Amino acid sequence: MNYIYVIFLFYIKIVNSNLLFVHNLIIKNKINLNYKKNIIDYCSPCVYIEKENINNRILTNEHIFPISHMKKNNKFDNYKYAKNDMHNLFKTTEKLNSIRSNYKFTDIENEYLNENWRILENNNYINNKKKLFIPANNSKGIIARAILHMSYTYNYKIKKIIDLNILIKWTLKYSPNKDEIYYNNMVKSIQYTDNIFIKNYSNNKKILNIYINKIKKNIKNG
Repeated sequence: MNYIYVIFLFYIKIVNSNLLFVHNLIIKNKINLNYKKNIIDYCSPCVYIEKENINNRILTNEHIFPISHMKKNNKFDNYKYAKNDMHNLFKTTEKLNSIRSNYKFTDIENEYLNENWRILENNNYINNKKKLFIPANNSKGIIARAILHMSYTYNYKIKKIIDLNILIKWTLKYSPNKDEIYYNNMVKSIQYTDNIFIKNYSNNKKILNIYINKIKKNIKNG
């Protein structure tokens, strides 16, 4: 491990009480940005595709909550923090990342699959006319908890990302698997933040109620 990174990790522990300051240091350090990318590449679960099918594929880091829907907050510079939040970054193929674009997530049960829908590999679906994307079942829980984290942490609105009822359904129906839990722990070791919707999943109804009350206020406010 690069000795600069070891020293930097020690420094992070000293200033753990100020997460924003720590993160600003991280994003200015190219060595640690590369380290974070390697963690995502090797430790994050796959989205939109089974991990058994990624051999010899070009992989990229997918922002589940798209950067284009993040808002800058000049007071706390949340945009800079949020766009590098590893709880929102997962590996997928370059092709599927490009196809999904920043389209809104939906569920197959909520849509009539007419000629405007196109089926992709691993049972993902895309509708370019409506700008909608239906992810494969193995990705739905990961997607839901990443969006929950981003909305809860940064007060981002979700109406352009996913409908609330689908978000809750996916969260409850698809529990975190060992890869998602492992990745959450790895991210915590680097940026000192948990995704509470993974960490506290066994108590998810209580956590979800707290979140729902907060997000409903966001919906009413725009």
